[in-house]
Amino acid sequence: MVVRLLLVVLLVLLPGCRSTPTRPSIDLKTEERSAAFLPFFNLPWFQYRRDFGKVNAWEHVGATSATPAMTKSFAALHQAGVKGVVWFLLADGGAAPSFDSEGRILGLDPIFLADFKAALAIAEENQISVVWVLMDHLWMKSAEFSGSAQLFGHSRLIEDASQQQLFLDKVLDPILAVASNSRSTAGWIVMNEPEIALNEGWVNEQQLFPFLNAVASRIRQNRATAAISIGHADVESLIDFTNNYPEAPISFLSFHHYRNYMPPAVARIKRTIGDSRKPIYIGEFNWNEPSMPHMELDLQSIIAGSYQLGYAGIWPWSLNPKEGTAPAPINVKEYAALVRESEKFPEVPNLLEKAAEGALYQVETWRQELELHRSQIAENTQKLIETKRLLAQIEPELAKQSAELEKAQSANQRLVAALTESRSKIARLRWFPWASQDLALEQANEKQLQARMDVSKNGTIWLEEATANFKKSDAEFKAQRNWKKLYEMRIRGNQFQLTAKQRHMKLTRRLYNLP
Repeated sequence: MVVRLLLVVLLVLLPGCRSTPTRPSIDLKTEERSAAFLPFFNLPWFQYRRDFGKVNAWEHVGATSATPAMTKSFAALHQAGVKGVVWFLLADGGAAPSFDSEGRILGLDPIFLADFKAALAIAEENQISVVWVLMDHLWMKSAEFSGSAQLFGHSRLIEDASQQQLFLDKVLDPILAVASNSRSTAGWIVMNEPEIALNEGWVNEQQLFPFLNAVASRIRQNRATAAISIGHADVESLIDFTNNYPEAPISFLSFHHYRNYMPPAVARIKRTIGDSRKPIYIGEFNWNEPSMPHMELDLQSIIAGSYQLGYAGIWPWSLNPKEGTAPAPINVKEYAALVRESEKFPEVPNLLEKAAEGALYQVETWRQELELHRSQIAENTQKLIETKRLLAQIEPELAKQSAELEKAQSANQRLVAALTESRSKIARLRWFPWASQDLALEQANEKQLQARMDVSKNGTIWLEEATANFKKSDAEFKAQRNWKKLYEMRIRGNQFQLTAKQRHMKLTRRLYNLP
């Protein structure tokens, strides 16, 4: 009887002892349109790369420092009827994680984790769900420096398996551990527009996409019910990835649409990927950026049309990404109200017929760009060949200059040591009057050594010349090596764009029933 009672007590207590992830208040994976088609905005940051963590040598302006301003903004969004935001977390890696002097990942510092916890609390307090964009494609751009702060320059993560493991263990796991206790985390976008990194040639597809797959798998492993996606640059890129990596643990599909015509019907997209289960979101569309194309429809027609085409949601870009503050409340309220009423709007006439006209123009644009990519590949290939030839010429000269410098340094060190020793002997001999002859001999030796230090091709002059020659050859070698890397990147980017656009032309014809 006592044993049975103890078992009952254990069964009651043990479930409470387990650390189970908190279920999010909004489920982005649902196929129920009424539960998914909700007013979400791309926040996407208050200050790019600075909302979470501290950029080296810059003032800290993250969530713990800006809590009142962030709270006010989130409260206004809640009042306007907004249900969720898309918010960049690690951005380009400028503030987090921490790296050592060799560029290896060390982990997350307490400032980042404190900012992340503060942001989750602000969102939860104001009943705003967050889709976290884990990384931006700028992570892989070549490094630039602002004072002592490094921006971008972390492509090693994509190229190095050991770095990827450090990222999963020391960066992603701690982030997931903190987020698991918050109902405000609606989902995860592994990377924002990875295709841009491929277009620029910063990394290659064979390295990047398996990495994204590995990150998504770790999120699924740690948070089995999490909503996971990738923020693809366009609908064709979404289809390419989904067809090439069907095993990726993606639970909702997302793409960005910056064109002046509506995207294709969801049913047509799903036919091309053979998956009718996952909801599809227009993760970005141009709402208030004057430099980008706008869809040739009013806001109500865009929202109603997206609903009628079968999308689970449409998320505007953005809540003023430059200043990080929301547009006039009436705009946000208008959007939120229109989304809530979307299923009641009358059908938008000739939606796909008008879209097909824009899609046909897009296909023709791509066709013209193919020849440009081919010519750029040829041009950069020729430049690469010439750069390699120059490197082959400079390398033996650099080796020669290095050997000459090493000899000059060695000779200089020997002369300095001999001169130091001679002067030391002179100082000692001066104490002994009976050593005047030895003193005179050593003083003569010291003069000879000093003369050798001053004569051309000896001593310091030889060392200065050897150092200058080596620096000149080394600088030229490094410059040509950087050009070589740049030409390789350009070729890789143009080759990716060439093949991708060829695929996308066929896809677009199929998606819009073009001739």
